[in-house]
Amino acid sequence: MDIAAMAKRALHHYPRQVIPLKKYSDQERLNGLYTDLLCSLSDLMEVSNKGSNPEKYQAYAKVLLAFFMISNEQKTSYKLLLSDEELQKMRAKWQSQSFNAVYLIAVRLLEKSHFEHQLSDFVRAWHVILKYGLVDLALDEQKIVAYYNELTA
Repeated sequence: MDIAAMAKRALHHYPRQVIPLKKYSDQERLNGLYTDLLCSLSDLMEVSNKGSNPEKYQAYAKVLLAFFMISNEQKTSYKLLLSDEELQKMRAKWQSQSFNAVYLIAVRLLEKSHFEHQLSDFVRAWHVILKYGLVDLALDEQKIVAYYNELTA
């Protein structure tokens, strides 16, 4: 999975506005991007147990796009890059016992990264979600990239 190329594609994608902006500012734009990410994450969790495979791939691609849009906005995409060895280690991890716990951990990390300006928590949330897709949902990397590319076309 070429994370750098995926982040680059996100540069040319306009974010959905979950909640309309009252007045435009850099902070409000970032608030909107985090809101989009949290809503996309909720959508992914909803289809995780009962959705079809295409629904899971589409929802997962939206979550990845939301991560990239935030990292591009904050000019921190380089922090999301992983080597092939790091991805291999991630694939070798155990499956999570609870999808609910994965969701709550990711949300907590994302909220902390946003409100406390902790980049390390954003990166941890990224790792949690990557592992969730690759290990817990057993999604195929090539299909993830294909759905992502379709989403960002």
